Amino acid sequence: MLQIDDKKQGCWTAEYVNNYERRMSMRKLKYLFLASLMALTLGTVSADDALSKLRATDTLYIGNSGLNSVAKFNANTNDYLGAIQGAECYGPDGAFAGFADGVWNAKTSGPCQAFGMFIKAGSLFVANGNNGVYLENSNQVNVSGDVMQFLVGNGRLKKKLVSPTDRSGNINVNAPYSPRGALFYRGKIYVADMAEFDPNDPTADCDGYYAGACKSGSIKIYNPGNGRLIGKMAPDSTFGHVFHPRGIVIKNGLLYAAVRKLPGEDSADPNGRSGGWVLRFDLATGKFKDVFISSDGSCHPPTPADANWTRSDCADPSDQLDRPEGIVFGPDGNIYITSFRYDVEPSDGGNDNDKIMIFDGVTGAYADQIDLAGPQNTSGQRAFAQALLFGPKGRLIVPITSGTEDVGGEVRSYDVGNSSYPYHVIIPAYASGGPLIGGWNLTYGKTDPATLEYTK
Repeated sequence: MLQIDDKKQGCWTAEYVNNYERRMSMRKLKYLFLASLMALTLGTVSADDALSKLRATDTLYIGNSGLNSVAKFNANTNDYLGAIQGAECYGPDGAFAGFADGVWNAKTSGPCQAFGMFIKAGSLFVANGNNGVYLENSNQVNVSGDVMQFLVGNGRLKKKLVSPTDRSGNINVNAPYSPRGALFYRGKIYVADMAEFDPNDPTADCDGYYAGACKSGSIKIYNPGNGRLIGKMAPDSTFGHVFHPRGIVIKNGLLYAAVRKLPGEDSADPNGRSGGWVLRFDLATGKFKDVFISSDGSCHPPTPADANWTRSDCADPSDQLDRPEGIVFGPDGNIYITSFRYDVEPSDGGNDNDKIMIFDGVTGAYADQIDLAGPQNTSGQRAFAQALLFGPKGRLIVPITSGTEDVGGEVRSYDVGNSSYPYHVIIPAYASGGPLIGGWNLTYGKTDPATLEYTK
């Protein structure tokens, strides 16, 4: 369902967008002139080659959850270029550093947990999960997330577009309480909010792991100019489950949302480990369309491990999709989704694996999967991802959020055109000298902010 307050509509005007596009056209003309000048000067370099070199300045941005920042890399060489980082997100005893005596200080906080991001009109927008608490009258109060706008050129915070509280410390109930994916489409910002804030119980931890009685989430829609909430989308009662959206992507006027369960919502799965869905919303009407992919979480390797077990032993291999988050369409038209393992540590008898599930982009049928630590993992190694994105040359870029020490923080580049899905590491793990403790959401400068396609 779509809720819109017309008085708060006021999105970016056509004049603003046209002026920005006109400036970008002038910039392209400047590149063409410089490329021609370089070609004439060097003689042996064609104008096309020179233009390619001038354009080869794209940047890859990756949320670094362990260091409360957004790391920047040269998109061609993968060299580390520094980070966008504010003040520390946590103070003594776990108190959130952006607060003092219960009052929000909007100028001191940086991107604490960059769960969603996109680039538009020279700015990097970050859906930031604060994941912190502060004390108010001796009561622990959880901090909602926010939407921050940074200047791409110098990385400075331009403004906190959506703040979790006002300057007096009053909680903003319209802020995303537990934000995940973020997109820009036709003059509006879309943020997946995994769980709504409950003003009647501000001490409840609804950030995705100890939910219990958390309220159903929504896709929140914001004005990119002033940050006002202008609408929400959520499924109707036919969905039949609590709605906790995570990763989102737009294709052909439909918004696709990866949805998980939270602990305490399913008596058959009290830990909320198994299953998940992909829901679709029609952006023309703002209404829930359908459940495009559904997994009951029943397809997993047996415990103890059976060397003869294959995925064909499952009634439906789609039922391997557990706690989905990152979601993106590939150049082949298929949908790629990050999926967590179902069971316990291998040392405790579990043998499932974290993976990337691949589904047909038209029918939603299971197509294949990429195991992130090898099939039927019994070695004790773990590598899990919560975001993914296609980059230059059609490569699938996957930051490893965490896992065993030797892989945590590395970034992989997969060849999805090869059925064995080979990859090479483009950014080393933290233990090997890489800058990421835990890679999270990511975007290139040339990533489309709605479809997440890499634009040349």
